[in-house]
Amino acid sequence: MAALLAGFAFGMEVQEKKVLEELEKLKGRGMLSEEMMKRIEEYKDFGRRAKEEALRKAKEWEIRREDGRVVVERRKEEEKRKTLPTVYIFISSSVPLEIWWRYAHYLLERNIPGVFVLRGCIGGCRYIRPTLEFVQRFLTEEGRNEEGLPVEVQIDPLKFRDYGVKVVPCVALEGKEKLSCGDWSLEYHLKELGAW
Repeated sequence: MAALLAGFAFGMEVQEKKVLEELEKLKGRGMLSEEMMKRIEEYKDFGRRAKEEALRKAKEWEIRREDGRVVVERRKEEEKRKTLPTVYIFISSSVPLEIWWRYAHYLLERNIPGVFVLRGCIGGCRYIRPTLEFVQRFLTEEGRNEEGLPVEVQIDPLKFRDYGVKVVPCVALEGKEKLSCGDWSLEYHLKELGAW
């Protein structure tokens, strides 16, 4: 299926190129009206969209050799999730660490890129130590994880403003305006945001 769709997209590209070359020749000879030129531009746009759609669908399929035969199947859900944009998790020290950990483990287990975003420093940024200690407690799971969770934590009041975050926890996808808020599972938030 993937090969068929990819071949279809390539075939469309080759065919479109030939057609456009012929049309350019006719245009150069003054044999095409303005109306026809307008339709040609519409055709170009349609062809481009059809090709993009065919390539997008082709990426949903995996082709591999197995025991001397070719196997074509839909990619697993986890593989599709790897293509998600960065997940922003708006959170604060008032949210229990158990929720932070639950969200972090969900991201890590599914290889989803994510960033935990704080509005500011705990008690104001005049003193950074309380914030650093809190983040360390989060990353080391209160000392139970010596290596620390490999997740990113940012202090970014502008992201809070840009996404209109008023309560925490809230979740957003990079480049999208929609926001999902509440003490729900991260899977629920991502479904609400249309991630899959």
